[in-house]
Amino acid sequence: MKYTTNTTNDIIVNGHEILGPPKDFVVEAVRDDLLRRSQVGIKKYNTTLDRTDISLKGWVTHALEEALDLSLYLKRIQIELNERT
Repeated sequence: MKYTTNTTNDIIVNGHEILGPPKDFVVEAVRDDLLRRSQVGIKKYNTTLDRTDISLKGWVTHALEEALDLSLYLKRIQIELNERT
């Protein structure tokens, strides 16, 4: 069998095009954001989330603090959007 690819990265087998899986560009963008955030965290803290020096309770505290921050950011955005209308 002869395998080739075209510019869309579809696979062509013996002259028959087999379409690759569709790309979800939103998912790809979030994936890129996650990888970028990981690199920032590694550079800033010189460690990864594989670290073992934080207890399970500590991780829950970190997550809760991040969620609370997110709620503040969302409320601030909501207030500004409401002022525009």
